Amino acid sequence: MVRPLGHEPHLRHVVRALRAQRRRAGPGGRAGDLTVKATGSDENVATTVAGSGGAISGNAATATMTDDGSATATITTAGTEIRTGTLNVLARHESLYRPTVDSTNAAVVGASGAEATANLNATAAARIAAGVVIAATGTVFVAAHNVFVRSSSGATTEPSSVSAAGGGGITATAAIIRVTIRGTSTVTIADGVQITMKSTALTGGGITMTASSKIATGDTIQLASGGAINGAGADVLTDARVDNTLSIGTGVLLKATGDISLGTYTDASTNVAAEVSTWGLAAVGVALAKVILRTDQTVTVGSGSTIDALGNVDVKAGVAEGGQWRTILAGTASAQAYIRGLIAIPIATADADMTSNATVTSAATIRSGLNTAVAADPGAVIPNADGTARGFQLGFIPVTVRKSNATPRTTSVVTLTGTVTAGAYSKIDLTITDCQNSGVFCSTITDNGSSAPWSSEFVPNFILSTWAQASLTGPARDTANDSDGISTTAVGATVIRPFFVSGGIVTLQADQLSGGALVTANGRPTFSLLNNSRNYVVLLGGTIPDLPGGQVLFTGAAKTGVTAVENFKGEVGKITVENAYACGGVTECVGNSAYGPAIISVGRIENLGGSVTLKNTAGSVLELGEGIQAGQKTISAPQGFVRIRKSDPSNPHLGGTPYTEWRDQMIWPGGNPASGEPNADRAIEWVASGRFPNSTNLNSDLYHFAGASTSDGSNRGYAYFGGCVPIANPPALSNYCSYDAAVAWSVS
Repeated sequence: MVRPLGHEPHLRHVVRALRAQRRRAGPGGRAGDLTVKATGSDENVATTVAGSGGAISGNAATATMTDDGSATATITTAGTEIRTGTLNVLARHESLYRPTVDSTNAAVVGASGAEATANLNATAAARIAAGVVIAATGTVFVAAHNVFVRSSSGATTEPSSVSAAGGGGITATAAIIRVTIRGTSTVTIADGVQITMKSTALTGGGITMTASSKIATGDTIQLASGGAINGAGADVLTDARVDNTLSIGTGVLLKATGDISLGTYTDASTNVAAEVSTWGLAAVGVALAKVILRTDQTVTVGSGSTIDALGNVDVKAGVAEGGQWRTILAGTASAQAYIRGLIAIPIATADADMTSNATVTSAATIRSGLNTAVAADPGAVIPNADGTARGFQLGFIPVTVRKSNATPRTTSVVTLTGTVTAGAYSKIDLTITDCQNSGVFCSTITDNGSSAPWSSEFVPNFILSTWAQASLTGPARDTANDSDGISTTAVGATVIRPFFVSGGIVTLQADQLSGGALVTANGRPTFSLLNNSRNYVVLLGGTIPDLPGGQVLFTGAAKTGVTAVENFKGEVGKITVENAYACGGVTECVGNSAYGPAIISVGRIENLGGSVTLKNTAGSVLELGEGIQAGQKTISAPQGFVRIRKSDPSNPHLGGTPYTEWRDQMIWPGGNPASGEPNADRAIEWVASGRFPNSTNLNSDLYHFAGASTSDGSNRGYAYFGGCVPIANPPALSNYCSYDAAVAWSVS
């Protein structure tokens, strides 16, 4: 009996945006959100029961199920133009199955058989058609997820997939399970698509695209038989292949003020077990268990395409969503045969064969304001096999035969023929000349080859106290007064809006790397403003992250295959603002003040790893608002005033921020972020060691080895995905637990 629940097995789920859409901005200038979603769920349940008895009898029970489903979410029609807040294009398909087969026979001469077969074929696809133009102010998420699960019966004790039993003078019993899984998950961005996500820089949001698959199955045969002459065989096989493909066409633009993450992953856990128990004068027992898992994951970016993010860019096969998901294939095959007889012939074979292939091909221009990672990561491939046959000849002489084969296979291939640049927005270099095109002031700024975006405003009638009341809030507004050499009459002012510059690193992970791409990492991020005019300069804020820059890292086996350029490797960032205008001893230099043009900082300026220099030849420097946080802060106003706001009156601190003075003495679980990307596996060591801070055998305490007692008396086991070497002796890696080892513990 086959009973599909919820949907017919061949039902196709398709959602399409069939016509062009132009979303107009709603209240406050923000467009509405748009979601295109397709969900399909097919559950197949097959239950068969057979029983017989008599002098001569036989019976067979079989269950067969097939699922061929799909879910497709599409924005279609070339030229569609969408303005939206957030955009979600989501396709998810679930294939669930549950076979239950029971065959029992009792006879003088009897035979019984039980067989369960499941063929599951499903696809999940998310697509954006050629020429679609999308402008978003929130997160853009395009994903396809394909799921295969052996569903639960809801019983307290889950029954075996197949159970068979036989008894009598001469008996033969066989039980078979065959599960075949074929799945594809695809995300396709067709030629000429343009997706821009624009919001406040690096405050969340971005563009994320993920193609993924999940397998969670487990099937067991339990077979018991007995007779004067008896034969029993159990054979279980799960053969699963799921492929994930993320394809970016030619001439595509992906641009975001946050991060861009393009990735795939497979999360697969499969267990099969064949258990045979038989007895008789002449007894033969055969247990065969085999699991085959394979995933091919591909990320392709076509020629003429541009991936441009102010934050990080990830282009990864095998890893997705900023590292939140990583491929894991974990499978266990267990074949156990227990035979007792005058003549006992036990046979048991267990095979676990697992393959993970990861491939990245890019001919695009990739730019990131922070870091870029291009990786073909096959993930953790963990096969386990246990084939053990135990026989007792003459009923009491033990014979044990073991045949177990666990085979992992991985490939990691990256081909880059375009360009990759990290720290692409590392420089802003500006000059205000004494052009006097707005009275005696200058309304324009000369850009001297900046790589990072910036914006400004010229205020022709600037009075600090009046402007502050209209434009600022909090302490910056309350402390903005026209004293300390500030003109009380209107002057021209250049207001620099919050800026961002950063260095970056490029990480390439591949066992085979080719293509000859130009890969560049820039360090020494700089913001420089030279003011030769009478303009006041107002800084609304600026940031240089405390991150390493100018490094190209090869983390796979391949160390060559591209042209790597490291600019200003490891050099720290600099923020420099200089007013160079000299008054020449006049009574009124700028406005009605005898002092030169002022430099006024009203927002947070941060450069924890480097320096901030505010230099004024003839005027004052005012630090208002959130102040300046820097490794080294230099303020020079030899002919004017300096006003510095203390964030904590009880703790005056006028030099560099204490963070930069203490960071080299601090403990950083996983590594100092200013020295490189932290290692999560090493960070977890601190968590593990914190659980048992006085442990002399951390692994024993964590995993509660058989016969051991944990030092906290709980006798519990703890599995952490990462390392677990005692902190007291970090170089001694004899007890080190790798990611793969930890995963193996967690699934065993």
